[in-house]
Amino acid sequence: DTGGAGRAIVLTHAWPLNADIWDYQSAALSNAGYRVISYDRRGFGRSGKPESGYSFDTFADDLAAVIDQTGVRDAAIAGYSMGGGEVVRYLTRHNSRHVGKAALVGGAAYYLLKTENNPIGAEANVFDGMKQGVQSDRKAFLTGLLRDVFFDAKRPSTVAVTPEVLETALGMAMQASVAATLGCIDAFSRTDFRSELA
Repeated sequence: DTGGAGRAIVLTHAWPLNADIWDYQSAALSNAGYRVISYDRRGFGRSGKPESGYSFDTFADDLAAVIDQTGVRDAAIAGYSMGGGEVVRYLTRHNSRHVGKAALVGGAAYYLLKTENNPIGAEANVFDGMKQGVQSDRKAFLTGLLRDVFFDAKRPSTVAVTPEVLETALGMAMQASVAATLGCIDAFSRTDFRSELA
């Protein structure tokens, strides 16, 4: 929390990272006069690491607690990737309480799993493979995943990812508990936000 006097902006992070992924944006927004609040999702970064509770209902309730504890009103909330699902679930579960604006940044807030009524989703074995990667060699798996996330093969000349950027992101990812890393794969792959987006 930058503690600024301007309008509050609450930032939720992507899996498997933590609030530090917002550092540059937080500094820029704070310098522009906003009060910036970014927090580590349960199980990630500096937050507590319970063995359970990795569902979007719980994440939305945690976001509500952050909003209540910081006393923000008429806030803007923004979710990056998995954080987008948190934002959508907060808006529907908590009736947009104390929120005036919302943003999804590459938001994973639809339905990722391929099913009979969702033919554009990914096969279940993709997510099972992610879980297997986390369980067998988490560091190696996350290194490859983050390299893929930060590198756009379709536009290689426009994306410059240094080894230091990957190392920083991996450091964030390794702060998460295994239970949180696995539990979130189930949450983001199997939660259907389509009706909520309407």
